[in-house]
Amino acid sequence: MSLIFVRHSPVLIRIASFMIYLATSAFLIWFLIQWFQPKPDVVPMVSSSPSPQFQLDQSAEARLLGAEVQGGVTPPSVQVIGVFASSSGLSGAAVLAVEGNIPQSYQVGQHLVRGWQIDRITTHEVVISRSGQEHRVAVPQQMQGDRFMTIVPST
Repeated sequence: MSLIFVRHSPVLIRIASFMIYLATSAFLIWFLIQWFQPKPDVVPMVSSSPSPQFQLDQSAEARLLGAEVQGGVTPPSVQVIGVFASSSGLSGAAVLAVEGNIPQSYQVGQHLVRGWQIDRITTHEVVISRSGQEHRVAVPQQMQGDRFMTIVPST
């Protein structure tokens, strides 16, 4: 039996040496890849206040997203559906869709949302106000004219 083992011994030695060669080559390739791989760049921390030459006015975007901006209060999103206006604008009613809700009838002096109230209703616009700031919402052009409304004299 020892003669058979000795007879196959050179083949087993060649296979074993080839396997050791493959394992060593694979380890060497892995090590070189790890060694020469580029290091990640660390970006320096940016200061919290940008340079004045790169400051942008983002108040329009802030208002669009519903944020309160410096120098004023963001008005609610109001869509005019219809108006019943007096000639003075101090009385009347308007059908408004406020903040995307179902349209409702509002009168002059009535509160809408977040402290906003209706200040005036005319044939061309609805004026809402809060803390002295006024916001004008135009009546859509297709609703203006004799065909769609009649001006009622104020009493």
